[in-house]
Amino acid sequence: AAVNKRLEFSLLPEGTFGRFRVDPLSGDVTTTDSLVVGRRDFYNMTVSVTDGVHTSTAQFEVSIDVQPVFVNAPYSANVLENFTVGDTILSVSATEETWDTAGSTSSISYYIRSGNERGMFRLEPPTGELILSQSLDFEDLTTYVLTIQAVDTDGRTSDTTTITVTVSNVNEFAPVFEAVAFPGVRFTPATLLRGAMYAVTVAEDRGTPTNSKVAQVAASDADTASNGPITFDLVAGNGEQRFYLSGADLFLNATLDFEGTQTFNLNISASDNDIDNGLVTYTVLVVTVSDVNDNSPIFSQPQYNVSVTEEVPVTLITVVTATDRDSTQNSRLVYSLIGPNFGRFSINSSTAVVSVLSLDRGNEDLYTLVIQATDSAANGLQESSSALLQVTVVDVNDNAPVFTTFPTGLITFSELEPAGYLLTTVQASDADEGRNAAVSYSLGTVSPVAALGYFEVNDTTGSLRLAQSVDFEA
Repeated sequence: AAVNKRLEFSLLPEGTFGRFRVDPLSGDVTTTDSLVVGRRDFYNMTVSVTDGVHTSTAQFEVSIDVQPVFVNAPYSANVLENFTVGDTILSVSATEETWDTAGSTSSISYYIRSGNERGMFRLEPPTGELILSQSLDFEDLTTYVLTIQAVDTDGRTSDTTTITVTVSNVNEFAPVFEAVAFPGVRFTPATLLRGAMYAVTVAEDRGTPTNSKVAQVAASDADTASNGPITFDLVAGNGEQRFYLSGADLFLNATLDFEGTQTFNLNISASDNDIDNGLVTYTVLVVTVSDVNDNSPIFSQPQYNVSVTEEVPVTLITVVTATDRDSTQNSRLVYSLIGPNFGRFSINSSTAVVSVLSLDRGNEDLYTLVIQATDSAANGLQESSSALLQVTVVDVNDNAPVFTTFPTGLITFSELEPAGYLLTTVQASDADEGRNAAVSYSLGTVSPVAALGYFEVNDTTGSLRLAQSVDFEA
């Protein structure tokens, strides 16, 4: 009974063509050689089994199918983000090996199985062409990994691989200037009619030392990777070389002078770093120079000289002038007299008109005044300067001559004295000055009148002499 339970399998040789065998104990049928489609598509075989007493047979058919195999898989492609929708990115291919051909593709269809959730691509089933269905955007997604399948006609065999599509950046966007947080910098965005503008006010001279950072610009680029970094250049408006750029920062290269140039329109470019298709944007940075009280008033001359006639009532004697190269309140001048004014002089603080009360040359003939001009700068930062005013008092003939030497008694002389005889000399003085103090002598009344021709006086020296001899008896 134990022997009868032991089964033994065998494969009848007919129909196997020596390509199959059966395990006598397990009944497993295996191949003994590779099978090639086209040489024989199927095999009809008979297998028998016996327990040593009884024998049974069965027939079965083995059909030969060939699995598609992708050629040169996996696949990859690099495309620019501006790749045209509808164009073919690449083609995939799979083959089925047969005994009489190197490979057939006519019965294979191609499908995307995963990775195309956005519907960016389509794979043509009969040709294996991968076609772009929607526009790419490097800034959105840079890599797509598609799982594709090649399926034979009856759908019983297939092969699977991947396509990796890498999106390359295209320099689509020029840099865009934008606002900054740097103190004092004002920003106006670009419009359809003009570009973006920056504005800043910078104090002149000592208010802003050389190499001070005075402004800043900023720009962004919607591109990424190598197209994104931005380079700033100062391209126009810096003819005086007052400024320089370091990155996006504007520095002072030389001190500013409000009295020279009050406004600078600096043209600044922002460039991306695309070597083949670089894009550039421009902006204007307006630098307004503010005044610092760095100039002292300057009088038109260091000393003024005027002459005033004495004993004239209040009068305007002169107008001094001073200028200040600063602006606004830094150039508004206030005039004053510093030091003694002798109680006689005054100056209009706005017009610089100098007035004087009546003077008496007998008291003082020359006055020296100090006039000061002070600007109106705030915060105690005023600048001032001074000039001299010399006032000479001109004499008025307001004094009569006074005899200082004259005979006090009778003058006697002999009738024998000749003409020209010196009788006496008189002297007089005048308290006036200059020509007004010069004294001229002449004869006044003579009694009796008949004696008038006998005497003469020198108008300069005051010498009284006989004009002719005199006869006592006459």
